[in-house]
Amino acid sequence: MKYHQHMFRTLRSLPSLVFLTAFILMISWSSPASAQTPGKKFSISFKDKSVAQILDFISTKGDYKINYSDDVKNDTLLLTISFEDVDELSAVEKLLSHSSFIYNVDGKVIDVFKMKNATQGQYTIRGTVKDKDGLGVPFAIVQIKGTSQGVTADIDGNFSMPVEREEGTVTISSVGYDAKTLKYHTGKAMNVILTSSAIAMGEVTVVAYGKRNTREQVGAVASVKS
Repeated sequence: MKYHQHMFRTLRSLPSLVFLTAFILMISWSSPASAQTPGKKFSISFKDKSVAQILDFISTKGDYKINYSDDVKNDTLLLTISFEDVDELSAVEKLLSHSSFIYNVDGKVIDVFKMKNATQGQYTIRGTVKDKDGLGVPFAIVQIKGTSQGVTADIDGNFSMPVEREEGTVTISSVGYDAKTLKYHTGKAMNVILTSSAIAMGEVTVVAYGKRNTREQVGAVASVKS
Protein backbone atom coordinates (compact mmCIF):
# COMPACT_ATOMS: atom_id res chain seq x y z
CA MET A 1 0.00 0.00 0.00
CA LYS A 2 2.76 2.49 0.96
CA TYR A 3 4.54 1.65 -2.29
CA HIS A 4 1.44 2.42 -4.34
CA GLN A 5 0.82 5.70 -2.46
CA HIS A 6 4.41 6.78 -3.07
CA MET A 7 4.14 5.88 -6.75
CA PHE A 8 0.84 7.74 -7.07
CA ARG A 9 2.32 10.97 -5.55
CA THR A 10 5.31 10.71 -7.87
CA LEU A 11 3.15 10.17 -10.96
CA ARG A 12 0.79 13.02 -9.98
CA SER A 13 3.61 15.50 -10.39
CA LEU A 14 3.95 14.59 -14.09
CA PRO A 15 2.00 16.32 -16.91
CA SER A 16 -1.58 15.11 -17.11
CA LEU A 17 -1.25 12.97 -20.26
CA VAL A 18 1.94 11.31 -19.06
CA PHE A 19 0.38 10.81 -15.62
CA LEU A 20 -2.70 9.09 -17.07
CA THR A 21 -0.63 6.72 -19.23
CA ALA A 22 1.74 5.82 -16.41
CA PHE A 23 -1.13 5.34 -13.94
CA ILE A 24 -2.88 2.85 -16.28
CA LEU A 25 0.36 0.93 -16.70
CA MET A 26 0.91 0.81 -12.93
CA ILE A 27 -2.57 -0.60 -12.37
CA SER A 28 -2.11 -3.24 -15.09
CA TRP A 29 1.23 -4.33 -13.59
CA SER A 30 -0.20 -4.69 -10.10
CA SER A 31 -3.34 -6.61 -11.15
CA PRO A 32 -3.29 -10.39 -11.52
CA ALA A 33 -4.02 -11.81 -14.96
CA SER A 34 -7.59 -12.95 -15.32
CA ALA A 35 -8.16 -16.62 -16.02
CA GLN A 36 -9.93 -17.71 -19.20
CA THR A 37 -13.59 -18.30 -18.46
CA PRO A 38 -14.99 -21.71 -19.37
CA GLY A 39 -17.59 -22.04 -22.10
CA LYS A 40 -21.23 -21.59 -21.22
CA LYS A 41 -22.96 -24.88 -20.44
CA PHE A 42 -26.20 -25.85 -22.16
CA SER A 43 -28.40 -28.83 -22.95
CA ILE A 44 -29.98 -29.62 -26.33
CA SER A 45 -32.12 -32.35 -27.85
CA PHE A 46 -32.87 -33.03 -31.54
CA LYS A 47 -34.67 -35.76 -33.45
CA ASP A 48 -33.82 -36.69 -37.03
CA LYS A 49 -31.71 -33.60 -37.79
CA SER A 50 -28.66 -33.30 -40.04
CA VAL A 51 -25.18 -32.54 -38.75
CA ALA A 52 -25.34 -29.10 -40.40
CA GLN A 53 -28.63 -28.23 -38.68
CA ILE A 54 -27.28 -29.24 -35.28
CA LEU A 55 -24.04 -27.28 -35.86
CA ASP A 56 -26.09 -24.20 -36.77
CA PHE A 57 -27.86 -24.42 -33.43
CA ILE A 58 -24.68 -25.04 -31.42
CA SER A 59 -23.13 -21.94 -33.01
CA THR A 60 -25.84 -19.80 -31.36
CA LYS A 61 -24.94 -21.00 -27.85
CA GLY A 62 -21.58 -19.30 -27.35
CA ASP A 63 -18.74 -17.23 -28.77
CA TYR A 64 -17.49 -19.58 -31.48
CA LYS A 65 -18.23 -19.20 -35.18
CA ILE A 66 -18.79 -22.59 -36.82
CA ASN A 67 -18.01 -22.99 -40.53
CA TYR A 68 -18.65 -26.20 -42.44
CA SER A 69 -17.90 -27.45 -45.95
CA ASP A 70 -20.38 -28.48 -48.65
CA ASP A 71 -19.73 -32.11 -47.70
CA VAL A 72 -21.30 -31.37 -44.31
CA LYS A 73 -24.09 -29.23 -45.77
CA ASN A 74 -25.15 -31.91 -48.28
CA ASP A 75 -24.77 -34.90 -45.95
CA THR A 76 -27.92 -37.03 -45.63
CA LEU A 77 -27.15 -38.61 -42.25
CA LEU A 78 -29.85 -37.80 -39.68
CA LEU A 79 -29.11 -37.79 -35.96
CA THR A 80 -31.26 -38.00 -32.87
CA ILE A 81 -29.20 -36.50 -30.08
CA SER A 82 -29.44 -35.43 -26.46
CA PHE A 83 -26.66 -33.34 -24.90
CA GLU A 84 -26.68 -32.50 -21.20
CA ASP A 85 -24.42 -29.90 -19.56
CA VAL A 86 -21.95 -29.36 -22.44
CA ASP A 87 -20.26 -26.31 -23.97
CA GLU A 88 -19.75 -25.53 -27.67
CA LEU A 89 -16.45 -27.35 -28.10
CA SER A 90 -17.50 -30.50 -26.27
CA ALA A 91 -20.82 -30.57 -28.12
CA VAL A 92 -19.08 -30.30 -31.51
CA GLU A 93 -16.49 -32.93 -30.55
CA LYS A 94 -19.06 -35.48 -29.38
CA LEU A 95 -21.39 -34.79 -32.30
CA LEU A 96 -18.67 -35.28 -34.92
CA SER A 97 -17.23 -38.37 -33.21
CA HIS A 98 -20.34 -40.16 -34.47
CA SER A 99 -20.00 -38.91 -38.05
CA SER A 100 -17.43 -39.03 -40.85
CA PHE A 101 -16.42 -35.40 -40.27
CA ILE A 102 -13.55 -33.77 -38.36
CA TYR A 103 -12.90 -30.24 -37.14
CA ASN A 104 -10.15 -27.69 -36.54
CA VAL A 105 -10.21 -24.84 -34.04
CA ASP A 106 -8.48 -21.56 -34.89
CA GLY A 107 -9.05 -18.96 -32.20
CA LYS A 108 -12.82 -18.57 -31.98
CA VAL A 109 -13.54 -20.29 -35.30
CA ILE A 110 -14.43 -23.98 -35.66
CA ASP A 111 -14.06 -25.42 -39.19
CA VAL A 112 -15.87 -28.70 -39.88
CA PHE A 113 -15.09 -30.80 -42.97
CA LYS A 114 -14.57 -34.30 -44.32
CA MET A 115 -10.97 -35.42 -44.37
CA LYS A 116 -9.62 -36.60 -47.72
CA ASN A 117 -7.27 -39.55 -47.47
CA ALA A 118 -3.74 -38.50 -48.42
CA THR A 119 -2.63 -40.87 -51.21
CA GLN A 120 0.02 -38.98 -53.20
CA GLY A 121 3.43 -37.52 -52.40
CA GLN A 122 7.08 -38.15 -53.10
CA TYR A 123 7.87 -38.37 -49.38
CA THR A 124 6.40 -40.39 -46.51
CA ILE A 125 6.09 -39.65 -42.82
CA ARG A 126 5.61 -42.42 -40.27
CA GLY A 127 5.05 -42.52 -36.56
CA THR A 128 2.99 -43.64 -33.60
CA VAL A 129 0.39 -41.79 -31.55
CA LYS A 130 0.34 -42.77 -27.86
CA ASP A 131 -1.32 -41.62 -24.67
CA LYS A 132 0.54 -40.53 -21.53
CA ASP A 133 0.74 -44.16 -20.37
CA GLY A 134 2.51 -45.24 -23.54
CA LEU A 135 -0.47 -47.03 -25.07
CA GLY A 136 -1.32 -46.52 -28.73
CA VAL A 137 -4.27 -44.22 -29.50
CA PRO A 138 -6.48 -46.16 -31.95
CA PHE A 139 -7.67 -44.36 -35.11
CA ALA A 140 -6.07 -41.02 -34.25
CA ILE A 141 -6.30 -38.51 -37.10
CA VAL A 142 -3.06 -37.20 -38.64
CA GLN A 143 -3.80 -34.23 -40.88
CA ILE A 144 -1.59 -31.98 -43.00
CA LYS A 145 -2.10 -28.54 -41.48
CA GLY A 146 -3.98 -26.10 -43.66
CA THR A 147 -5.51 -28.85 -45.83
CA SER A 148 -8.29 -31.41 -45.64
CA GLN A 149 -5.85 -34.23 -46.38
CA GLY A 150 -4.73 -36.78 -43.82
CA VAL A 151 -4.81 -40.38 -42.67
CA THR A 152 -6.18 -42.36 -39.76
CA ALA A 153 -3.82 -44.32 -37.51
CA ASP A 154 -4.38 -48.05 -37.07
CA ILE A 155 -5.69 -49.72 -33.93
CA ASP A 156 -2.23 -49.49 -32.31
CA GLY A 157 -1.79 -45.79 -33.14
CA ASN A 158 0.67 -46.37 -36.00
CA PHE A 159 0.40 -44.25 -39.14
CA SER A 160 2.07 -43.73 -42.51
CA MET A 161 1.21 -40.79 -44.77
CA PRO A 162 2.52 -39.61 -48.16
CA VAL A 163 3.40 -35.89 -48.28
CA GLU A 164 4.57 -33.51 -50.98
CA ARG A 165 7.23 -31.75 -48.91
CA GLU A 166 10.21 -33.06 -47.00
CA GLU A 167 9.33 -30.82 -44.05
CA GLY A 168 6.01 -29.44 -42.89
CA THR A 169 3.38 -29.33 -40.17
CA VAL A 170 0.70 -31.81 -39.15
CA THR A 171 -2.13 -31.79 -36.64
CA ILE A 172 -2.77 -34.95 -34.61
CA SER A 173 -6.10 -35.40 -32.87
CA SER A 174 -8.45 -37.96 -31.39
CA VAL A 175 -11.74 -37.78 -29.52
CA GLY A 176 -11.09 -37.28 -25.81
CA TYR A 177 -7.57 -35.87 -26.30
CA ASP A 178 -6.13 -32.40 -26.81
CA ALA A 179 -4.98 -31.94 -30.42
CA LYS A 180 -1.31 -31.31 -31.14
CA THR A 181 0.30 -29.40 -34.01
CA LEU A 182 3.85 -30.54 -34.75
CA LYS A 183 6.62 -30.09 -37.29
CA TYR A 184 7.67 -33.17 -39.24
CA HIS A 185 10.76 -34.21 -41.20
CA THR A 186 10.43 -37.21 -43.47
CA GLY A 187 13.78 -38.60 -42.35
CA LYS A 188 12.67 -38.93 -38.73
CA ALA A 189 9.85 -41.03 -37.28
CA MET A 190 7.22 -39.14 -35.27
CA ASN A 191 6.36 -40.35 -31.77
CA VAL A 192 3.43 -38.27 -30.56
CA ILE A 193 2.02 -38.19 -27.02
CA LEU A 194 -1.57 -36.99 -26.65
CA THR A 195 -2.97 -35.92 -23.28
CA SER A 196 -6.57 -36.33 -22.20
CA SER A 197 -8.81 -33.42 -23.05
CA ALA A 198 -9.97 -31.10 -20.28
CA ILE A 199 -13.31 -30.64 -22.04
CA ALA A 200 -16.20 -31.74 -19.83
CA MET A 201 -18.41 -34.01 -21.90
CA GLY A 202 -21.47 -34.16 -19.69
CA GLU A 203 -24.04 -36.75 -20.80
CA VAL A 204 -24.47 -37.38 -24.51
CA THR A 205 -26.74 -39.74 -26.37
CA VAL A 206 -26.49 -40.04 -30.16
CA VAL A 207 -28.50 -42.21 -32.53
CA ALA A 208 -27.69 -42.08 -36.26
CA TYR A 209 -29.92 -42.87 -39.24
CA GLY A 210 -28.93 -42.90 -42.91
CA LYS A 211 -26.77 -44.71 -45.43
CA ARG A 212 -23.16 -45.24 -44.38
CA ASN A 213 -20.52 -47.82 -45.14
CA THR A 214 -19.40 -50.11 -42.31
CA ARG A 215 -16.32 -48.03 -41.43
CA GLU A 216 -18.30 -44.81 -41.11
CA GLN A 217 -21.13 -46.43 -39.17
CA VAL A 218 -18.90 -47.71 -36.34
CA GLY A 219 -19.77 -45.82 -33.16
CA ALA A 220 -22.86 -44.22 -34.68
CA VAL A 221 -24.98 -45.28 -31.70
CA ALA A 222 -23.62 -44.44 -28.27
CA SER A 223 -24.46 -43.29 -24.80
CA VAL A 224 -21.62 -41.70 -22.86
CA LYS A 225 -21.61 -40.25 -19.37
CA SER A 226 -18.57 -38.59 -17.77
